Amino acid sequence: MAGKRVLAETGGLSRHGFLVTPDRWEEALDLFDELIRLEPRDREARLALVSDGDSELASSVASLLSADDEADAILKPFEAVASLASFEPASSDVGSFPPEDPHSLIGTSVSAYRVEALLAVGGMGVLYRAVDTRLARPVVLKFLPPQWAVHRAIKERFLREARAAAALNHPNICTIHEVGETEGGRPFIAMAFYEGETVREKIERGPLPEDEALDLARQVSRGLATAHAHGIVHRDIKPANLIVTEDGVLKILDFGLAKTDDLTLTSPGLRLGTVAYMSPEQTRGDEVDRRTDLWSLGVTLYEMLTGRRPFRGENDRVILQAIRHEQPTPPAQLRKHLA
Repeated sequence: MAGKRVLAETGGLSRHGFLVTPDRWEEALDLFDELIRLEPRDREARLALVSDGDSELASSVASLLSADDEADAILKPFEAVASLASFEPASSDVGSFPPEDPHSLIGTSVSAYRVEALLAVGGMGVLYRAVDTRLARPVVLKFLPPQWAVHRAIKERFLREARAAAALNHPNICTIHEVGETEGGRPFIAMAFYEGETVREKIERGPLPEDEALDLARQVSRGLATAHAHGIVHRDIKPANLIVTEDGVLKILDFGLAKTDDLTLTSPGLRLGTVAYMSPEQTRGDEVDRRTDLWSLGVTLYEMLTGRRPFRGENDRVILQAIRHEQPTPPAQLRKHLA
């Protein structure tokens, strides 16, 4: 079970609207260790009991359990890459940064950024709130998983794609200030810090008013249109990657999975993205284009209007089958006033 704990720490603790403290971190990991041993139905019942007394803890552990499956989907293809005869490992220092306990980075400096607080840990990296000491502005500092750097070609392609995304300039796309590497060779992205809440957090309170959902979908569409015009596909559009500022402006976050027309980070059969929002071709690891973002936006709009995802299941395998073979329930059947 120790391996599962390590996977949890690198694979995901997503926090909704509050910072992760060391005590709550350990409490969530302990409960994760307990629940991961249970069958899905028993796990769900145990988590429901926890939620009655501590909804914040239950939400954190639910994120851990979800990210455990997501991390498996991410790590396995990299294991396959490492087994290739052409595999060329990067520096032996890669993977040691951030440290195993992400809290130990707080108070230190990375490049020109002073790390202030841990925001989230997920399958696609670790997020910190930091301060740009050159311009005295808050930023979000994202460190990519060590798996991104196990192969020099993969890391170089990622950095080139991320820099292409950083060149995008649109009010509905998160501003990327810098794409770089630590001294140990770990890729990181410095992004603008926005006050507001994610669409995921909005949905957690229930379905959105129809006018609001359509307005947010339009804003996502405008941002994606600009990205697609520059040959960039996001590949991970989902409510958690969309933040609405206090002024009502939606920002598309995390172009860390982005693909450009002339570059691809992935090899055949490598799935990247969050399973519930994947397009059918994404679930198969096939080549994707801008249409995969439109599919994910459609899934997100469905969820904004109904409060539930169109493709659901108790694990990733069931969800993948639903995406490939099932028709979702029409939204009007779940919310009668919808046309």
